[in-house]
Amino acid sequence: MTKTNDFQVSQYCFATCNYRERKSKPTETMPLEGYTIDYAEPDN
Repeated sequence: MTKTNDFQVSQYCFATCNYRERKSKPTETMPLEGYTIDYAEPDN
């Protein structure tokens, strides 16, 4: 039981940390997406 709980807590912390990192750095994701779209459509 203890090992299972520790594993679940670790997974939850890992997911939460990733979500917080993404939310705290939206400026990095936005330009990256725009660049990807521009690169996919060079004709435009």
